[in-house]
Amino acid sequence: MLMDTLTENYLNGIDESEWQKCRKCEMVVVVASRQAEIIETLEVPVGCGVGDAIITGVRGGRWPVRWELFEKLYEPIHMLQMGEDGWYHTLPYEVDATRLICPFRIELPGQQGALSGKVDEWLVRKQDGSLGIVAGDIFSETYDLVK
Repeated sequence: MLMDTLTENYLNGIDESEWQKCRKCEMVVVVASRQAEIIETLEVPVGCGVGDAIITGVRGGRWPVRWELFEKLYEPIHMLQMGEDGWYHTLPYEVDATRLICPFRIELPGQQGALSGKVDEWLVRKQDGSLGIVAGDIFSETYDLVK
C-alpha cells in the first residue's frame, strides 16, 4: 500500500505541462498466447492470459497486451489477417509521456506483476489512463513528438 501511495503522490506531482503529446509508430511481431504464462519484459516479469497478444518490439523487448486492446491499437501488415501471428504496425494514436526524474514502480491490475521505471526512462499515459514505461533509447525509436 505504501508503494501505491508513493506512486499516486508521484503522479499527482507531475504538472500537466510536463506531459508531452506523442504518437507511437512501430512495427512489431505478434504471437497469440496459447497458455497463461509469465513474459519477461525489459522491466519486470508480467503475467499474460490465454489469447493475449505477446508483442516483440524493437531490440527484442516483449510485453503482453489483452487482445481486445491490441485490436484497437495495431493492424496487420501485408496479407495477414487480424488475429494471425505475424507483423503488425501501430495505428495512429496519441499518448502523453514524461521523462522520469526518479525511480517509479506501480502494481499492475489482476496480479500481473509490477511496472518499474528508472531515471531517464519515459512514463507513458495512454488514452485509457493505463501507464507504461519505455526505455529512453527505445522511446526515441518508437515515438514521435506531436507538434
